[in-house]
Formats: sequence, structure tokens, C-alpha cells
Amino acid sequence: MSPRLTGSSCHALLTTAWELMSSYHGISEGSLQLPGGLVQVQTVGFESDFLYRAFSSLQSDEFDGQNLRIRLFYNKGMPSSFNPPPIALPHLELRGTLEERFVGSHRPGMIAWLDRQEQIVVGCCDPQLLYPTELGKPLHSLLLVWHRDRGVPIIHASLLTSAGWGALLVGPENSGKSTVALACIERGMKLVGDDYIALAEPFRGMGLYAGTWLEKYHSRVFERFQDSALHHPDEPKSYLLLEPDLQAPQSSIQAIIQPVVGPRDSLEPITPELALLALSPNRLGCLTADQEETVCRLVRSTPCFRLTFNDTQKAFDLVQRGLDLGLGKVHPWSTPPLYP
Repeated sequence: MSPRLTGSSCHALLTTAWELMSSYHGISEGSLQLPGGLVQVQTVGFESDFLYRAFSSLQSDEFDGQNLRIRLFYNKGMPSSFNPPPIALPHLELRGTLEERFVGSHRPGMIAWLDRQEQIVVGCCDPQLLYPTELGKPLHSLLLVWHRDRGVPIIHASLLTSAGWGALLVGPENSGKSTVALACIERGMKLVGDDYIALAEPFRGMGLYAGTWLEKYHSRVFERFQDSALHHPDEPKSYLLLEPDLQAPQSSIQAIIQPVVGPRDSLEPITPELALLALSPNRLGCLTADQEETVCRLVRSTPCFRLTFNDTQKAFDLVQRGLDLGLGKVHPWSTPPLYP
């Protein structure tokens, strides 16, 4: 049995390996403007295109004043000795705890550790072994913790934008958020983000990653996206990395919409309490009390709706109506729900 290492030991070993690798190979460097601040990305020994493609709408030309440094080196086959016990949170698996200085993420094809005090991520990667989840959302567990430390609340939701006005889709997994998002993208809306949305006040949302999920039946309904999806036999869903012209880095939030698959197509108002209930299972388990209060203020100050859909072609019209209501273009309930 291989020994169990502490988080500080794992980070130290990976740092030593990084320094050794970088002394023999050239360093590729880039920069990202994430919601939590400017991030320096350095890679050694492999092409880092998959990293920048996942963050395609957040690439930056700035290299001064970085708030986080990410250092990844190529390691074929991956080491097996970095195995401290994991902790599990909803939608989030970490090595270490939220009370510790060092937290790690162990995924197929990538092992990385975050030093929360020094704000440095160091890790090793074999791109050939990465699953679609990690190709589309690299380092998501560690970046969620880093944003938490930076005071930036991140919620599990989807955000679509039209002419700068945004509709936030909330609800548990498999509730139809990605289906509605794809239907709206097909009709001209842009995706700010799916799964991970950072909030700022006055209320606007910023995405972390440039893609969304594809269910198996989506290939029949949204054929244009099928060839761009990342597939793996061990994952039930595929991941779609969107082209830059289908993305937006941020948007204001005018409406909160809870998609529900049902027998008819309709849009109806719901109370802030019901919207918060739809959102609360998806807070990722790592928001601070202040960040939870930010989420509550968002829900209390934004019009909230339940979107029931059976026909994906009508989902766009329902979302657009929710935006119009949120913007006051339509008197709230002077007319019956759309497609009653």
C-alpha cells in the first residue's frame, strides 16, 4: 500500500517536480481574467490548448498583478502515491478540507493542489487521459474554493444573455437547464456559463467555462452541436465547448427561471422562496454566510418564474417572455401564461 501524504507534502512534491521539469523544457504562459481576478497559467511539456479553449471567453493580454498562479506539467500515466483521503461536498470532491491551507483535486488524467495562502495551484496532467468533464471544466474544484476565498459567490446555474440582458436558469441536476440553454443558443442567445456562475452586485453573472452538457437525446434535437461535443464511454453525458461567437463573458440578470419538463408549455410566476428552494440544492456546499446572503438578495430582487416545457422549440419564446417581464416590457400578468 502506498503511503498517505499530507496536503503540504503533495504540494511540495509537485512543486519540486514542476521546477525540475521547467528546467529542462520551455514554459508556455498565458493569462485568464476569471471572476475572482487575474490568473497566470504556466504549462510544461504539453500543449495547453484544451485549457484555453475551456476558458475561451476569459483569455486576457494582461500579465501584471496576477491573483492566482497555475502551474501544470506533463506526466504520462500519472503518479499513484498522492492519495490523502477525499472529502465529498455536493458537486465537489476535494482532498483536504475547507479549513486547511492545502486542498487537492484528483481526477482521471490530472492531479493538482492549491496552496490557499500563497494562491498557487501546481499539478501534473496527461491530456490523453482526461475525461470530458476535465477537458471542459479543468480544475473546477480548486477554482471554486479559490473563488470562495476571494469572496466571490459561485452558484450552480446556467446564464443566457440577449442584448446584454440575462436569464438565470436554476434547478437541480437533470431538470432541463441545459436543454433550455441549447434551445435558446440555437435561436440566437449567448451562453455566459453553465453549472458555474459567479455573482456580483448590482446583480450580474459571470461564467467560468465556455460550454454546456449534451444528453444522448440532444443529438437528435440539436444536430448542429453533435460534432463539437466531447464524448467518453464512462461518462453518461457529452460536453459541448461552444465557439466564441456563441459565448458572452458576463451579463446582467433580469429574470430567474426554473425549467421543468411537463405536459404543456407555460411560464408562470413563482415566489422568491420557491426560486431559492430550486437553487439551494446546487450551492456546491462551499459558500460562506455572506455569499449565501448575496444569493438571497438576488432572488428577492429579481422576478422569478417557473418554465414548464414539452416542446424544446418553444423554450426560447418562454425564456424571452421571462426576460421581457423582468425588464417591464410586458405588464406582469395582464395576459394568461404563454402557451397555456
